[in-house]
Amino acid sequence: MYVLACKPSRLKFDQRFTTFRHIVLALLLPVSLGCEPKQEVRVYKAPKQVVAVAQLTAQPKRSLAAIIPHGSKVFYLKAMEAPERLETLVVPLTELVKSVTFSASGLPVWKLPEGWQEKAGTGMSIAILEAPVLEKSVPFAVTQLDLPPGDWDGYLESNLNRWRNQLALPPLPLAEQKPSLIELTLDGEARPAYIVDLVGTSAGGGMGGPMSGGPMSGGPMSGGPMSGGPAAPSQAEEKSPLEYKVPEGWVDAGAGPFRLATFKIVEGEASGEVTLSAAKSDLKGNAIMWQSQLMQQDAKQEAIEEQATASIEKGEPIKSLLGAGTLYLFRASGEEDAMSLLIAEIPIEGAEASLFVKLKGPGALVTNNRAKLIEFVASFNVKR
Repeated sequence: MYVLACKPSRLKFDQRFTTFRHIVLALLLPVSLGCEPKQEVRVYKAPKQVVAVAQLTAQPKRSLAAIIPHGSKVFYLKAMEAPERLETLVVPLTELVKSVTFSASGLPVWKLPEGWQEKAGTGMSIAILEAPVLEKSVPFAVTQLDLPPGDWDGYLESNLNRWRNQLALPPLPLAEQKPSLIELTLDGEARPAYIVDLVGTSAGGGMGGPMSGGPMSGGPMSGGPMSGGPAAPSQAEEKSPLEYKVPEGWVDAGAGPFRLATFKIVEGEASGEVTLSAAKSDLKGNAIMWQSQLMQQDAKQEAIEEQATASIEKGEPIKSLLGAGTLYLFRASGEEDAMSLLIAEIPIEGAEASLFVKLKGPGALVTNNRAKLIEFVASFNVKR
């Protein structure tokens, strides 16, 4: 049990900033203490000194998947891991799906990204695709199901919500989910394929395996009722403590567990994402993690750390109504349009944590949106 306490006479914030800090601390607990067993977050008002109590029972999880319809069949590729282990796999999975064609027997044929391996399937899986990530590969289970007759959009919505339920996320109408999906048109196919990227916790229902939809569910994307019922919104979604001005051209993709906000950017054929989150302050550790997300899977640790250190040293000051911070730029390579991360860190006084605004995308897109990110951070304030 962890107890966060403070005395009113020693607080440096007004009441709004105190509330902001408490909400961020509650948001942080499942992440910063995720190595402990039994994870659950409970926040309540208590007499004066006691601000929040957390008992841990859930782990952050991320689901990265592809949905590929073909004729009367639907093929699924899905992995569920800790969020950071899937961070570098969105682009290669997208490229893999773009390469898909179908053999005379109706099975998908793809070009594997560099370093990926295809292995025989087990159980429901017709194949396992292993993606290299640092010391341990990430397995994508490949399954094939019959496409039932009827409304495709209704079927898609029902089953996307099943995956959301597995991550303790509330169900949403398909129209609200579409902006967060990557839609891909494959040659000769009547329906588009989709890349699905969801972040939640392991506390959801129906967790019978990497592609399971729960006991007696009829498969991973079956249209049956969701087990466990709708999940309650996360604390961040219920009580977002911040207000800000969203720059023109940034599309709001909503909040979620461990994210106070997400925005999508599309400029021509280039796309990027901005996330607003809170995390423990660990500049060196975070910088190494961010740099490793950008560099090739076979990059040496020494090279990653060297580049991360160089990016830290080039950090620039940035201003916010919440306090001063630092702006960092991380790049995959020296090429002009290399994949990049522009990150603003705003320390949260008294919380040993920071707010992070992360813009990820090709170099040109990141450069074009630099001024917008700075203006976005400058607009931060605590809701009255």
